[in-house]
Amino acid sequence: PDAPNRALARIRDRLGLSFTPARRERERETTYPTRLDPRLISREVLDKQAFASSKLLGGFSTVAHRRLAAVNLSWERRRVLLNSLDLPDLPNLVDLVVPDLGRKDSRGFGSLKIHGLMTLAQLDACAERIPALLGNKNFVNAYLLRLVPKSDEDMDAPAVRLAYLERLHTFAEKLPPAWNVLKANVRYRRLEFDRTQDVYDRARFLAYLQLPRSAGYVRREYLRKREFRGVTVNLGATVGGYPILRDRIGNDEPLVRAYLHRLLADAQGYGAFAPYLEETYLKEVYAEANILAGVGDQERWHAMIAPARLRALKERVDIELLPTCRKRFAVTEPVTLNVGIKNVDSLLVRVYEINTFNYYRTKGEEVGTAVDLDGLVANRELTFTYTQPALRLHPETFTFPELNRPGVWVIEMIGNGRSSRAVVRKGQLRFAQRMGSAGHVFRVYDQDNVLVKDAALWLANQEYRPDEDGEIAVPFTTSPSNTPIVLRRGDFATLGRFHHVDEAYALALESRLPLEALVQGEIARLLLRPKLTVQGTSVDIALLEDVTVTLTTTDIQGVNTAKVFRDLKFHNDQMTVCEFRVAADLVRVHFRIAGKVRNVSRARDDQLNAEGMVAVNGIDAALLVPTCHVRPTQAGYVVELFGKTGEPLPGRVVNVSLAHREYAFPVRATLQTDAAGRVQLGFLPGVSSLTAAGAGAQCGVPLGESQSAVCHYPGRVQIVEGEPVELPFPEGTVDRVSLLSL
Repeated sequence: PDAPNRALARIRDRLGLSFTPARRERERETTYPTRLDPRLISREVLDKQAFASSKLLGGFSTVAHRRLAAVNLSWERRRVLLNSLDLPDLPNLVDLVVPDLGRKDSRGFGSLKIHGLMTLAQLDACAERIPALLGNKNFVNAYLLRLVPKSDEDMDAPAVRLAYLERLHTFAEKLPPAWNVLKANVRYRRLEFDRTQDVYDRARFLAYLQLPRSAGYVRREYLRKREFRGVTVNLGATVGGYPILRDRIGNDEPLVRAYLHRLLADAQGYGAFAPYLEETYLKEVYAEANILAGVGDQERWHAMIAPARLRALKERVDIELLPTCRKRFAVTEPVTLNVGIKNVDSLLVRVYEINTFNYYRTKGEEVGTAVDLDGLVANRELTFTYTQPALRLHPETFTFPELNRPGVWVIEMIGNGRSSRAVVRKGQLRFAQRMGSAGHVFRVYDQDNVLVKDAALWLANQEYRPDEDGEIAVPFTTSPSNTPIVLRRGDFATLGRFHHVDEAYALALESRLPLEALVQGEIARLLLRPKLTVQGTSVDIALLEDVTVTLTTTDIQGVNTAKVFRDLKFHNDQMTVCEFRVAADLVRVHFRIAGKVRNVSRARDDQLNAEGMVAVNGIDAALLVPTCHVRPTQAGYVVELFGKTGEPLPGRVVNVSLAHREYAFPVRATLQTDAAGRVQLGFLPGVSSLTAAGAGAQCGVPLGESQSAVCHYPGRVQIVEGEPVELPFPEGTVDRVSLLSL
């Protein structure tokens, strides 16, 4: 019976072990509060600290700036606030911007980012209070940008173009003479548009002529007026990269002559235009307008033009497509062309149907009027005879009812040694694409956005046919580029382009390992779900071959134990289980999945892998015994201090640091654990993260993910026009919501 005791004594002596009972700690006195005072994180208290800490807004984060916009700030702080804004959705933004612009040290409109983000209504309000802004280049450019039609509006649609022109005109007319280049461009584009609608508005034309322009036909005396000094329009100048306005006017004489021809034909005189145009020019055009129209006393008109000019006018041959010619026709709609003809006795009209499939495959470009028609046989040939005098310009309308299906035609008109061409396009094939496991997947739609299931796609002389669902698979490439394609349906084809990408695979790994299941000697279940992607698009995990999972456990001594799984079955929609026995003194579980996927385009196998790691029992490797935890409860957040066996540590000092999302400084408090080893923090409204340290232990957690009212939005929400949208408020409050139409 004494043998065990003697053996224990020898072991104690050799190892120098001591089993003296731990000294019982006396009851700790409560020196600090066990509950955080909510006033410490109130806006009233924190605002005072933030304002006191900085002459500007250094004590606040940019999150608070929207709220501070409603506070009466000094001009320095107001400017800092304005400089931080990235959305113009403040109701009093104009009240902040206008006083700032009025200061002598302001660098003017455009010096702050928010200036260029303001809405039209806000820009109008600023201009009303500071009229001089209408002469500011940055202001004008910001305003013009707001007038541009929406991205889903068709600029070639007459209604859209007219509405845009009217918006431009309304704004341009408010500008001072220094912006005459813009005014001239807007008025010129409106006159151009009116001609396409067969409208020749006298008042609008006169308004354009009244602008001083450097042109040879403009009356010199008119340009010498004092008010025009320095504001004469340079017709070669550009306005900017805005739709319609991006091109310079250049030579505007053809448009001026066309308007005068219409307005002066059969007119009693040209006195309304005399103040702006040279007498010689105006007199000649007046006579020319009546000669071409065949009205009035022709001898009188002939006498007003120099003989050489009259002879040239008589010999001139016109076969001109008029501005009223439409650019678009529905597939079943008859095609009509409006043509101005002069000095043509016999007009030959030929209709050529272009083999779009062959043309696009060969040329890789759209069909234009310069297309080579040599060797082609006209589908239809018509001859028209005219008896009008050589000096008479007469409009004619040609109808082509046979052009009643999708296709591209070139209509060529030849007469008296002159020719003119028109290209008619009817129908359209468009595509939408997505990424698939084998490459690009296309769907083809017609001009009515109806899915076409019998269309083929040609790429680099290779045809790709659709499956029964109308989807066309195009393999990846080894040379990524912007590539032309031809969409073909029967005899009709359309040219398109897409970005052809390479076959690039990636492997990611989602895992779950419940820590409470890591009991020494027991079987634990590691849940894995690998995700295989090609060009960022998920594909079937079954494409991954020869898959192995290597699970390595590490104990506190650093000894690794590996287990390899080779016959696991993975799925796209569920987890796969890997079972392993939990080793003694486990501190880390590392897992790695590896496999290969066939890269068809490069004729090789791509090796892929992904891995993950879970650390456990970190306290066993630490010198300190206590642990610190933060968790939410129904009464708010609590910080808990525990010993190694989970026993609460009461009466311990805990230093808490709170990061509030509206302030640039932390809120610090010294507290003490209660009898249950807890510190009560409350709900912590506005706090984004906290750290706590006590009894040698420390913990830190972000609170955004765990706060009950937090919600997350996708980067983009796509909806059908007219349908309502319902989204939860972030953090349950409307304060952080901005509804803005751009």
